[in-house]
Amino acid sequence: MMSTPANDLDARIEEALVGEPLRPVPFGLRRRIDTRIRIAAVAQRERRHLRNHLVFGALLVLGMFAGCGFVFVAVDLDEWLAWSMPGGMGYFDYLVLSLSMAWSAWLGTVVAWSAAAVFAVAVLAAVSLRRLRHVRN
Repeated sequence: MMSTPANDLDARIEEALVGEPLRPVPFGLRRRIDTRIRIAAVAQRERRHLRNHLVFGALLVLGMFAGCGFVFVAVDLDEWLAWSMPGGMGYFDYLVLSLSMAWSAWLGTVVAWSAAAVFAVAVLAAVSLRRLRHVRN
């Protein structure tokens, strides 16, 4: 049998206790040990569930970004609106012009802060996953 630190420790303990009389174990020791094992198993299962949920959320956010990017690239919005909404392009042009004149800086700020918030959430999810990996190991 190979010598490992655990085997060496067991041998030392056996050697030290060879002359000691056996004593009865405390009442409820097995129940307490079983309870602690069940708590550790539940904690491990919850860590795994949390990691899976974080990964799913990160993939969902990335998928939403990819889907929006695909829609903006693949669909010519002006052409689509012109053919799907007859007579609506005049009103659409009015809305686009009024929004671009009145709220151009404000809309740019909202989009920038929204993108920054999504990026921050993605970074926090990545950091949480990394910490969970280190805690588990």
